[in-house]
Amino acid sequence: NIKKTITSIVDSYAEQGHVIIVGRAGCVIAKNIPKSLHVRLTAPFDWRVRRINERFQNGEIAARKQVVEIDEKRKLFMAFFKGDKPDSELFDVVFNRAKMTEEEIVESILLLAKSRNIV
Repeated sequence: NIKKTITSIVDSYAEQGHVIIVGRAGCVIAKNIPKSLHVRLTAPFDWRVRRINERFQNGEIAARKQVVEIDEKRKLFMAFFKGDKPDSELFDVVFNRAKMTEEEIVESILLLAKSRNIV
């Protein structure tokens, strides 16, 4: 029932168009929508720990624990929807946040969306 409910909600938004779905297995649920762009943001573990520590300022040990917990929850949630399908089949493009600025990523996504006549 949980999977069916999440799929129904995400799919209804995706079908409407002009939406950004962050997480929630959107890349799996909305994979057959022609005017879509599936983006994955990634970054090395230590970079994510530094960002969490800067944001919440509760120490490096707590930040490391939080990143590990987030990774595990995300992994379990995605496995629930995608099964054994490799990530390389789910996303159109992957950006490494440690290598690109937010502005560069946004500009790249916008350029890709324009080239696909999505915006």
